[in-house]
Amino acid sequence: MREVIAGFLVSLVVVGAAGCLVFAGIARPWPLVAILLAALVLPLSVPNGRWLLGCAVFFLIGAVGLTAQHLYVVSNAPHRGGGAGEVIGIAFFAFVLVAFMLGATIKGAILAVKARRRAREYDGATSDKLLERTHGR
Repeated sequence: MREVIAGFLVSLVVVGAAGCLVFAGIARPWPLVAILLAALVLPLSVPNGRWLLGCAVFFLIGAVGLTAQHLYVVSNAPHRGGGAGEVIGIAFFAFVLVAFMLGATIKGAILAVKARRRAREYDGATSDKLLERTHGR
């Protein structure tokens, strides 16, 4: 559970830092690219699947919150037409989610290949072979 929370907090810090860089004007020429790269690289940089789960929870909370807010506004004012800013905001967050999902998919594939390789190494090995490998005898 600690690792899931750590992944959540790391996600919060990384995305928050990317957002601060964008809004402070430091990443002025490429603001969208900065946040998209943070969302893509974040799942690739976590050490294991539990941290990845924490990152996924962070982005899931953001997606659910944005969807709930959007549906609340639309349901309270059905006659109001959404402007271009609303569409751009939703599309921006959708791009961030797609970048995170792409990074998480790549990380999941990497973790699966590592697990399969580890299982294959220990499948055919007898206990004597394992002792030889670990103790060098």
